[in-house]
Amino acid sequence: MNFFKQQELTKKKTRYLLLWYLIAVLVTGFLTSCIVRFGILQETESDKLLNAQRFFVDPSFGLIAAGVAIFILLVSLYKIMSLGKGGEYVAKLAGATPIDTKNGDLLLRRYMNVVEEISIASGTPVPKIYIMQNESNINAFAAGYEINDAVIAVSRGALEKLNRDELQGVVAHEFSHIFNGDMKLNIKLIGYLFGLSMIAQMGMRIFRTPGRSSSSRKKGGGGGVIALGLLLVGAIGMLFASLIKASISRQREFLADASAVQFTRNPLGISGALKKLLASDRAGMMTASKASEVSHMFFSQAVSSFLGLFATHPPLESRIQAIEPNFNLKKFIQAEKGDFIKKMQEEPLLHNQGPSTGVTSGFAAPSNVQIDSEVASAAGVEIAAAADLLQLLPETVRQQCYDLNGARLLVLGLFLNKDNKIDGQDKILKESLSQDEATKVIELHQLILPSIKTLRIPIIELSVQTLKKLDNLKQKEFLQICRLLIEADGKVTSSEFILLCLIEEFMHERTKFFEKKLPRSKLKNDCKIMLSFLAYLGHKDKKAASQAFERGYVEVYSDTAVIAEMNNQFLAALKLSLHRLHLAQTSFKKSILKACQKVVLYDDILTSEEYELLRLVAKILLLPLPLKADLIAK
Repeated sequence: MNFFKQQELTKKKTRYLLLWYLIAVLVTGFLTSCIVRFGILQETESDKLLNAQRFFVDPSFGLIAAGVAIFILLVSLYKIMSLGKGGEYVAKLAGATPIDTKNGDLLLRRYMNVVEEISIASGTPVPKIYIMQNESNINAFAAGYEINDAVIAVSRGALEKLNRDELQGVVAHEFSHIFNGDMKLNIKLIGYLFGLSMIAQMGMRIFRTPGRSSSSRKKGGGGGVIALGLLLVGAIGMLFASLIKASISRQREFLADASAVQFTRNPLGISGALKKLLASDRAGMMTASKASEVSHMFFSQAVSSFLGLFATHPPLESRIQAIEPNFNLKKFIQAEKGDFIKKMQEEPLLHNQGPSTGVTSGFAAPSNVQIDSEVASAAGVEIAAAADLLQLLPETVRQQCYDLNGARLLVLGLFLNKDNKIDGQDKILKESLSQDEATKVIELHQLILPSIKTLRIPIIELSVQTLKKLDNLKQKEFLQICRLLIEADGKVTSSEFILLCLIEEFMHERTKFFEKKLPRSKLKNDCKIMLSFLAYLGHKDKKAASQAFERGYVEVYSDTAVIAEMNNQFLAALKLSLHRLHLAQTSFKKSILKACQKVVLYDDILTSEEYELLRLVAKILLLPLPLKADLIAK
C-alpha cells in the first residue's frame, strides 16, 4: 500500500469533507434562520399574514443565518482545538485508559508485545498503549494528530477473544490508519460534526427550559415553534453529519484491512478477527457514553445505525470477501459460526505470549535496499525481525523503558563509552545524578553493551512515550546530561549527534494547528546540508562523498550544487535544517527520501550510521521507515 499515494488521497478526502461540511453549515444556517424568524413572527405578529418579503427580505434573516453559520464554525474550531491535545483526549472519549505495564496479566503482555513489534518493525515510536477495560466486545482504534502522539487502544473483549495472529492483524489495521494520515482526518471529522450537532442540543435546551411552555402558550407558541424547529434542523444537521462520516470512513476501512495483510503477511489474522466479529451477537458494539462521537475511528461498527444507512464501516461480509474472495456467508453461518464462537472462548489463552512463528512465513527482507519504495509500502515491514530484536533485550532492561526514572537512566546509558572513567563521563554522572542513579546507569549500560549498536534505536523507541511524561524542567535537565556525556571526550561523533537529535525529535511537542508548510524552493539549503552529512557518513573519501551527494541532490533540484564543507558550525546548521525539513510538503517528502536512497546506496553499502540518520529524517518527516535489523549491527 503506497504511503505517499494514501497521504495524497487523504488530503483529497479532507477537501471533500470540508466542502460538504461548508454546504451543511450553510443549509443548517438557512433553515435555522427560517425557524427562528417564523417563531419570532408568531410571538410578535401572530395576527398578521406572513409573506415572503416580511419573512426573507428582513435584515434579521440574513443576520440570523450568518450568526448560526459562524456559531457552528466556532464550535467546530473549539472542538478541534480541544482534540489537539492528542490521542489521549480521544481515548478518554472512548472510555480507554493506559495499560498498567507492571500488571502480570498475560493477555496485556501479549498485547504490548504485538504493539512493540509492529512499531519497531515500521520505524515509528511505540504509541501510547490503552485498553477499553469495560468493553466486552471486539474493537480497537488509533487516535492522534501525528505519528509521535498516537494512541492505540483495544477492548478487553479483543484481548480475550482473539488469538495472537488475529490481535496482530487488528493492531496492524490500526497502524495503517496512523501511517495513511487517517488519524488527523478523523479528528477533524469529530470537530466538524460536533458543530453541526450543537443546533439540536440548543433546541433541546430551549425545549426543556422551565416555564417556557406556559409563556409560549400565552404568546401564541412561538418559543415552542423555535424549540421544535431547532430540534428538526438539528436533526437535519445530524443527518448531514452521519452521511459525511459514513461516506468518508467506509473506504478507509477496506484500505486498512489490506494494509494489515501487507504488514503481517498473514491474511488469516485479520480475516479471523473479522469472522469472530461476524459470529458475535453484538459484534463490536461499544457501551461508552461518548462512543458515537468517535464511532468512525473504531476497527468495526461501534454504534448501531438505522438499517445500515449511516454505518461508518462496510458490512463485515464485504470486508472478509475483500481478503478471502471465496468467503460465503451462508456457508459460514451453517458450518463455521459455532466453531468461531468456541474459538473465542478457548483459543486466545492457548497461544503463548511470545512472537508468533507463523506470522511472517514466506517473507524475506529484500536483498536490495529500496528506501523510498519501502517507506511507501508496508511490504518492507519486518515484524519477525523486530520480535527477534526485542528478544535480545533483557527483561529487566525492557521494564525500565516503561518506568519514568528507569527510562531516563537507561537512555543515558546509551551515551556511555566502554570506559566512562577515562573521558570524565563517570564524573558527570556523579555530579548530575544521585549515587544510586549513577550506579544504575552504569549497570544498565553493562547489560546492553554486548548488543548496544543493535538495541539503541529500539530502546529509544520503546522509552520515548515514558520520557515525554517528564515535566519541562526534567526534560531539559535530562537532555543537558545527554549533551554533557557526549561532549565529555571533547568530540561529538556522528552516531552520538544522530542519537541525540533522534531523542530530541521524539520528545519535541510540535504545534498541531496552522503549521505553514515550506515550499521546495525554501528548503534548498536544508536539503544540501542534510545530503552532505549523509554523504560524509558513508564515504570517507571527499571525492566519493561529493559524487554521492551530487547523485542525491539531482533528485530534489534540477540545478547543481557543491557538497557543504564540514566545519565547526556544520552540526548546528544541520540541526536547524532537520527541523525545517519537518515543514516540507508531502509531495516533496518522497523526493527527499529518494535523494537519501541515491546517496547511501552510491557504494551499495548501508552503514549503521547512515541507517540511523535515515530513521531520524523519517521521524522528522513523519514517515515510517522499515527495520533493517541485518544492517544496524554492521
